[in-house]
Amino acid sequence: MLSSRPVATPESLRTFVAVKIGEGVRRNVKRTMESLRTELPQFRWTDMERLHLTLAFLGDVPAIRTPDLSKVIEEAAKRIPPFDVEWKALGCFPSDSRASILWMGAKTGTDELAALNRAVVEAIAGLGIQFDSRFTPHVTLARVNRSKRRPPDLRSLVARFRGVGFGVDHVDKVELMRSDLRPAGSIYTSLAVVPLAGE
Repeated sequence: MLSSRPVATPESLRTFVAVKIGEGVRRNVKRTMESLRTELPQFRWTDMERLHLTLAFLGDVPAIRTPDLSKVIEEAAKRIPPFDVEWKALGCFPSDSRASILWMGAKTGTDELAALNRAVVEAIAGLGIQFDSRFTPHVTLARVNRSKRRPPDLRSLVARFRGVGFGVDHVDKVELMRSDLRPAGSIYTSLAVVPLAGE
């Protein structure tokens, strides 16, 4: 069953499709983040309530298209059964030696996430909406402050957390999200909650 919030204005919305991170995993991540804040003062940390995996970032889409987006995402999600993802280890973009983004990776469930991504991407592409379809399963934990010109070398930190697990999420839905940029960080609003097959 699809749950949507009406969009009343005709402007473009900055949108993405996401899998939200569960409370148990968020608690574990929070403990890790608190232990790293003093070690990594040059990073801006993600708000725990906003932790998510991005399946597809669509960018600016006319608000009038959101009902169509919700419908095709619902059809795509019906083809994918629920699955579990075990979150483990840390990594960096663009590389561990020049870290601009610190992220949490998936140990298991990557094939299922990739299948879900493909289904969603193909459905949205069918609407003629242009977007970046590249996909690496990860959850962004922190970004380097823009004032820091040289990204830090985090190879030793990544090695330290290679065997560290953050818990398991049961993925049974995806969400179409709106992102509003603010000086203090993005504000996310759920536009549609779409269950996977059998949910």
